[in-house]
Amino acid sequence: MTSRLMIIAAFGLIASAPAMAAQNLVINGGFETGDFSNWTLGSSNDLVYVDAYPQEGDYAALFQNPTDSVVLNQTLTGLNARGMYNVSFYLANDTAGDNNFDARFNGKSIFTAVNSAVQGYVSYTGMVQASTLGDIAIAFDGRNGPGTLYLDNVSVSAVPEATTW
Repeated sequence: MTSRLMIIAAFGLIASAPAMAAQNLVINGGFETGDFSNWTLGSSNDLVYVDAYPQEGDYAALFQNPTDSVVLNQTLTGLNARGMYNVSFYLANDTAGDNNFDARFNGKSIFTAVNSAVQGYVSYTGMVQASTLGDIAIAFDGRNGPGTLYLDNVSVSAVPEATTW
């Protein structure tokens, strides 16, 4: 009887232990520095800003170029080859019409939106696999002819490997 209670008590402690939050590998993913610290701007960078209207916090990235796509990327270091990663971000659009947005992980498109309708912030989340060991880029490419696309809370975190009993 005593050993049965000990097993139940031990299981209760394990089951009630809080889950550890995975570390976000993106630096300044919420643009809370008020600028593009740790991000690289590509073409037409004069029409991408960090400003108000965040999903959370004080800032978000704004894509406003009406004709050319604006590229924003960050190199993530120390990823494991064939490792699985959760990628998530929030995207909003204030004007329907001539716009496009593309999210890429290691050069491969993982999300595309073309001629999107007006939307408040929507969370987009997916799982990707790193194809190489070391440094991998996450990139966002956006253009909004009539208005603004808003990007916030970019996150990439390792998916824990399954454990066996």
